[in-house]
Amino acid sequence: MGVLNLACVVCLFSVILLAAEARIPGVYSSGGAWKSAHATFYGGSDASGTMGNASQFVMDLLQESPSIFITATNFCPPNDNGGWCNLLVLISTFLHIAEYRAGIVPVVYRRVPCRKKGGIRFTINGFRYFNLVLVTNVAGAGDIVSLSIKDWLD
Repeated sequence: MGVLNLACVVCLFSVILLAAEARIPGVYSSGGAWKSAHATFYGGSDASGTMGNASQFVMDLLQESPSIFITATNFCPPNDNGGWCNLLVLISTFLHIAEYRAGIVPVVYRRVPCRKKGGIRFTINGFRYFNLVLVTNVAGAGDIVSLSIKDWLD
């Protein structure tokens, strides 16, 4: 019975993806190729324990919410040779695509142009042993190639 349920979910997932793609033809024409991965979450609902929900991907997952935009701070390893690839998202985002108890769900994603509104933004966070500077609202992927903090260590 469990195998049959899994097969139904996979089939439904594929149909939803095809329907979502057909529903919005050409909307994301500058998007990259679709890639397979798994989505999961960690940390608290306030993003504690995470790097935040900080280049952008769209995931077509549910009929009620066909596209979810997230900003990824790191990507699937380039040397994974087709192995496991996880997209870590905030729990609030994860709950848009799956139930909490699912834990890890298969997804397809692709890169799309970043949405920029207003100027560049900096979020400074961290812990007693490190500082985290998150740069957001940058329109183009690869526009920022390095970041230095002036007079950080004398």
